[in-house]
Amino acid sequence: MWTERVRAAVLRRRVAVGTGWLLVLVLGGAAVALGLGRLDQSFTASGGPGHHANQAVQERYGNGAAVAPLVAVA
Repeated sequence: MWTERVRAAVLRRRVAVGTGWLLVLVLGGAAVALGLGRLDQSFTASGGPGHHANQAVQERYGNGAAVAPLVAVA
């Protein structure tokens, strides 16, 4: 079977496979460290499709989901 061939190849090259996984770990950590600066906690929804939908609901029904609905909503 092909899995036995893969297992045998990996076991023959244990150091190379371990080094490869270590490299993946280090590069992944570096990518995460570089990407953390791009994360932001701010959120603005004005101008988006959800904002326009909320405005339409507010105009039509007088309730923009600021209070709990009187009926069950699925």
